[in-house]
Amino acid sequence: GAALRRPPPPTAAAACGDADGKILSAAVIGVGFAAAVAYEVAVQLQTPPPPPAGSSGGGGLSATVLLLLEDPRLRRCCEVASQPWFQLRDWVAGWRPDLDLTEFAMVGRLLEEQGHSAQMDYVGGLAPPGVSRAEWDLLAEEQARSANGRVGYGWEEMQYSWTVLYGMVEALHDKHCPRRDGGGHASAAITTTTTTAYSGGGGSGGGGSSSSTVGASGAAAVAEFSALPAWEAFLLDLYALMERPEAQLEYLVRYRPAAFIDEMSWDTTVRDLLWTASYLKSIAHTHKPEAPFLGETVFLHAAPPIASVISGSVRDFNAGWAAGATRSFALLVQPVRMVRLHDASVPAVAEALDDSSMESSAPPTGSPILALTTLQLQQLLSEAVNCYSRVAAIRRQLAVTMTTSGKPLLPLVPCSLSTGGTEGPGGGGGGAVQVLPSDIGPAHVGAIASSTLSYVLVGSGTSAKDVSADGGTVGESAPLTLPTAPSMTLAALNRLCPMGQIIRAGGVAGDHQPEQSADSSRAAVLRMPPAGGVASGPMQTSQPVWFIHDETGCTTGIVRGLAELLQLPVYGINMPDFALPSAAASKSPSAVPAPPLLTPPTLTRLAEVYGAAVLAVQPHGPFCLAATSPYGCMLAFAVAAALEQQDHAVMLVLLDGPPCPPATALVDPVYCSLYETLLQQAIYDRSSAATDADASAIGAAVPPLPDLATFVATLQSRGAVPEDAGSLLSASASFRPPSVAPEAWGAVVHSAVHRAGLMRVLASSHRPTASFQGPAAVVLPEDRYGAAFLAASRQCCDGTVTALTLECRHGTALASDEGRRAAAAAVMEAVCEMLQML
Repeated sequence: GAALRRPPPPTAAAACGDADGKILSAAVIGVGFAAAVAYEVAVQLQTPPPPPAGSSGGGGLSATVLLLLEDPRLRRCCEVASQPWFQLRDWVAGWRPDLDLTEFAMVGRLLEEQGHSAQMDYVGGLAPPGVSRAEWDLLAEEQARSANGRVGYGWEEMQYSWTVLYGMVEALHDKHCPRRDGGGHASAAITTTTTTAYSGGGGSGGGGSSSSTVGASGAAAVAEFSALPAWEAFLLDLYALMERPEAQLEYLVRYRPAAFIDEMSWDTTVRDLLWTASYLKSIAHTHKPEAPFLGETVFLHAAPPIASVISGSVRDFNAGWAAGATRSFALLVQPVRMVRLHDASVPAVAEALDDSSMESSAPPTGSPILALTTLQLQQLLSEAVNCYSRVAAIRRQLAVTMTTSGKPLLPLVPCSLSTGGTEGPGGGGGGAVQVLPSDIGPAHVGAIASSTLSYVLVGSGTSAKDVSADGGTVGESAPLTLPTAPSMTLAALNRLCPMGQIIRAGGVAGDHQPEQSADSSRAAVLRMPPAGGVASGPMQTSQPVWFIHDETGCTTGIVRGLAELLQLPVYGINMPDFALPSAAASKSPSAVPAPPLLTPPTLTRLAEVYGAAVLAVQPHGPFCLAATSPYGCMLAFAVAAALEQQDHAVMLVLLDGPPCPPATALVDPVYCSLYETLLQQAIYDRSSAATDADASAIGAAVPPLPDLATFVATLQSRGAVPEDAGSLLSASASFRPPSVAPEAWGAVVHSAVHRAGLMRVLASSHRPTASFQGPAAVVLPEDRYGAAFLAASRQCCDGTVTALTLECRHGTALASDEGRRAAAAAVMEAVCEMLQML
């Protein structure tokens, strides 16, 4: 672990412990295959140790940042070993002894950017005399297929062994002979592999990069061993001997500096190095993580974006990067921030970088390096700590609301640009955690500047004077004065959301009680089943999923019932209680007067607000947006498109809904809202009846709820009008559950008319202005609505669209226990699959 011992920035002060520095924020750094070890160290250190018995305070380190650095040589080895020109060089040379192999390799490297076909065309043009082009192409394709069949543990271990052996030989040459580049590159770049350090104790050949020079007496000895070739030339030689391990060792002997290391020491050094490489590969391959790392994870690399195998995407990291180095734990450090060293879009790194400094640090041999300076490392760590501080503050606030009110709900209130705070009673802004525009990012800055429909996070049990720089409480808390203006809430929907408790991959330690609705008038209806029905499966990934509310305007209903079955953290965004037009005016949308300030003018604008709220909680991608209803899916699609336009990696899951208005007419959202509320109450009543003997009569008295189509037809046959709350109350009276008082049911109907009515107005005029480029998954019912939703998804999504079907009709996917389990399995399958596509 590398502790941040320099003074932290103000926003990260609380992350580094108290004023006495008893608990120090730490960053754990791992390179190459040591990444798995670094991950486990970070997991062990992410919870501060308890104070000793009888002492007043704790001590030690608390890991908040996991910084993983690629082994650039290993990445290039995996990249070049999959290129046709590399695989076929010796095979072509066997047919064409007159071939200039140096020119062949140079042309092959240049054709890498153009892909497999261009390289095969080049090889096809080298057909030897007497062999037709068609026959030669078939032979070359067969040879390439055979080479591409080298996969699995043994092949990855061999590539890693080649990498560390080259690092050992390079270290010996740097120590015992003049540097090829004048001694300038070793101190400015990471050029050796992770296991090079381990060979230091095995003999005289394990030294690092000594700056000793060779005197006249040693000049003749230096000439006795071959000059070290370039990295790719070394790989080509070993690749030709791949099937003969003994020949590889004999080939390596030519680079032994005989005057400085005897044969026995050489053999010992090589043996120990290969054993260490095999050991690291073995423990990384058999690694079974037990807990996610809840801090900030950054992966630093120098992979060119045009590379055909490893281009620097999240998909590459999840697949193991190079030779499987990150494969075992990749899904449990999401969302991971991918930082390309040459990427100018990363200000903290790019400000200290320029092309000239990069060029001057690279050796002329073309060996891959990671040109990372101390200043750049400090900037990366500082930025990561700041990011973690923001996220940790939100987790603490959710934990406070959970322990004080039993509701892991975090209010989000409108931000006033003129005051820079929140609009409390009288505009005072009491109780807000003030989030400055510079701390939010470009999306939130634009939202603050353009409308009062912007939100900042506030705590549930703190006041402004009691909030530290990172959002933690530093003094006695005061009751929060809730604002009179409409607000939306962020909800933690399952137990895998990190809120201070210890989360393990094999189960969850700690518990919280299910929250009730924030709307007291609906408290008698919006209930959820007891937590005992929660799935106990292991966490599959720490990638958060953001569920957008359904037509009810909240995510604490049947959406949470689905979230409890998902094996990943799930958060929900609830709809603000907008100041809506009167019921009479809403009957004629065209006659609606100018909307109040807090009413969004378009669905796209509302999506931008939700996107800004997501960014305030999760500062960087990858993001995963999801929804479980038609109008919620359209809003989720708009949020995903808004985040994607800001160059974030985004995934989208649409469950029983389209991304845009489909060809088939949708059920009115008011009917959907009432039906979803009835589903939620039916689930609660059945669960209560199963656990309470006195409630058995109530459970028996609950009539079975029909499917959505039958429910709507019944209401319409009784004269129900979606815009008229009175007609809806009369038509739906027979569907009111016995456990719900008539007054509470009336509040539900009026809320549905208001909230769902606003969604109808926004959706009626909504037409997506941009298509979605990221991976999307649509979970569809087996009816005409499912076909229409799939067609709309293919129309709006230009990326990969994965279609999964459920054995249900539209609107009933979450109506039963079996349906929710099937939907949860489909969502988990979709998220894990899409993580391999980013």
